[in-house]
Amino acid sequence: MTGTCEGVMQQAEKLLFNGQADEALALFSKEAENGNGRAMYFLGFILEHGLGHTAQDEDKAAAWFEKGQKAGDALAAARWLGMDDRYHLLTDAFPKARAMAEDNDCFAKVELADMYMSGGIMINFEEGIHLLSQACAMGYWYALEKMGDLCQEGLLVDKNEARAFAFYSKAAAAGHDHYSEYQLGCAWYDGIGTAMDREKGLSLLKKAWKDGSSDAAYRLALIAENGIGIPSDEQKAALWYQRAAEMGNTLAKGALGYFYEKGLGGLPEDMEKARTLYKEAAEEGDDESQFRLEVLEGKNRSEN
Repeated sequence: MTGTCEGVMQQAEKLLFNGQADEALALFSKEAENGNGRAMYFLGFILEHGLGHTAQDEDKAAAWFEKGQKAGDALAAARWLGMDDRYHLLTDAFPKARAMAEDNDCFAKVELADMYMSGGIMINFEEGIHLLSQACAMGYWYALEKMGDLCQEGLLVDKNEARAFAFYSKAAAAGHDHYSEYQLGCAWYDGIGTAMDREKGLSLLKKAWKDGSSDAAYRLALIAENGIGIPSDEQKAALWYQRAAEMGNTLAKGALGYFYEKGLGGLPEDMEKARTLYKEAAEEGDDESQFRLEVLEGKNRSEN
């Protein structure tokens, strides 16, 4: 790797460490085109998690992990081999990733923690939490978010919503990723792990949406439709469902399909749009949309 290439990668990794995924993506893309396996890993990572304004795409992520593994990157190999080749994961990718983590690579620490906690290499929850805690101490926002998730769900650690809120707050302060903003918005709005402050919750949810969170847009739609803490407003709900659906949110597509089917929220009654949205959501795994699609098509057959 040339000095110039190293400089670009260092800059890109610093941007990602600071939560600036959109800016990092452009640099990683250029380096991946030049055959840099580590850059390929980061492209897969951004796509897998839908960071910044990049839509989540696990198939594209897997393709980049495979390319990175072939280019010799240990972290890409850990993601790719972990899917179906535990032998080479154990004998090749794991030792290299372990050495990188011991050399204070925070990205390797998180990857290795996931390998331990998900059973990709071996089950060792204690070591996984230890590595994740080390990455948190380094200030890596993604590690802080993962620890927040564990505390919120009570997975591998005691459930503690106040601790989850604290981790999400640190993640939001350390980076600019929309996920922690979304979680904080929900926490403030619902009073989970902190005092209820719906004005602050709405503000954070809207910020998360602007930063690329389709989940935040979907949550705002639910709040408007159901009148949770505010007067019910179907037109606002329709607008937020449209925004979330345009960002690829599966549940929002199904809800928007229902609005078109029934002509709600100021939207025209449009069975074709409803059918298209139901189909997209159903193909993405939404059972309710699959049911509504079948009902809609059944009505169409009976009418003809």
